[in-house]
Amino acid sequence: MKVGITGSKGFIGSVVKNDLIKKKIKLINFDCNLASKKEIQKLIKERGLPDVLIHFAGRFSNDTSTLIKDNLISTINLLEVFAYNNKNVHIIFSSSGAVYGDSGKEPINEKHIKTPNTSYGLIKLMCEQTIQYYENLNKCKSTILRFPSVYGQNNNKGIVYEWISSINKKNEVCIRGDGNQHRSFLDVDDIPIAISKIIEAEIYGDYNLSNSKPYSLNDLAKIFVEKFKCSIVYKDKDTQNNLQSMVLSSEKMKNDLAWYPKKNIESFLDKQV
Repeated sequence: MKVGITGSKGFIGSVVKNDLIKKKIKLINFDCNLASKKEIQKLIKERGLPDVLIHFAGRFSNDTSTLIKDNLISTINLLEVFAYNNKNVHIIFSSSGAVYGDSGKEPINEKHIKTPNTSYGLIKLMCEQTIQYYENLNKCKSTILRFPSVYGQNNNKGIVYEWISSINKKNEVCIRGDGNQHRSFLDVDDIPIAISKIIEAEIYGDYNLSNSKPYSLNDLAKIFVEKFKCSIVYKDKDTQNNLQSMVLSSEKMKNDLAWYPKKNIESFLDKQV
């Protein structure tokens, strides 16, 4: 079996790529410009077609045109090139819980209505719909993975990273708003385990991938205070961020693949002290 991967230089993609290399899986690294179908086709001619494509390439940006080019256009190009080559590839797509919009405090499952309230969530949903459209035409098979806030070594975004950076500079964590926003999290090292199970079992469909324990920002900040002896600073709500709460249920993944996260935020923070 040949496994392709996009976004292998990114935070999550690099961790998954290294795991595949350790398992000695034949890997095709799609490290070309995915905004160009010609470059994708050239890479395929040189390296061959994968049986499975792990599609992690994408970009978070406040610029909608950048989001479209680096997320939606790249996904469409991959699908069109595979369809042109008559290859029914199993695509494992890295999506986001942002496709649901604001979840509230209670965990939501994959059947929850999708009403994205950010440009990023909207574009990710459009990517999902495009993949599902090609799947309906029998041009591919797909597994959609919706992630919450992913943390881990070498990450450079998200609230865990931001708070650790703030502690290193000011010995404080900053909460925008009242701190009653609720979030799910996932350690990046738990993702390769799920990917391997999906490939081996040939599981298709849409799945949330998250640790089962959510935190309010107030509760999370208390953990940071306990471990780093820092202070908490409250500032006005971030009016540029419509997505305040994201709490995901991963029961479907647990039931279908017996996947359980092995790591948690507290053990990760212990290593940062």
